[in-house]
Amino acid sequence: MSEGLTLAEIARRLGRHRSTISREIKRGTVRQVKQVNGKKVYYGQYFAETAQNRYYKAKKLVTT
Repeated sequence: MSEGLTLAEIARRLGRHRSTISREIKRGTVRQVKQVNGKKVYYGQYFAETAQNRYYKAKKLVTT
């Protein structure tokens, strides 16, 4: 994404469906905040560990 690739292109390169890539990015994106010129600016940042933790947490809830 930061390299300008579309979800479809990422999916093709990894051999996965684009919806799988979309869900993974949604799971792993967290809202960050930083100060710019004295104002708060919010942006999304992807963290693979966050995605993995959310995946396992949801999986546990479903199988229990």
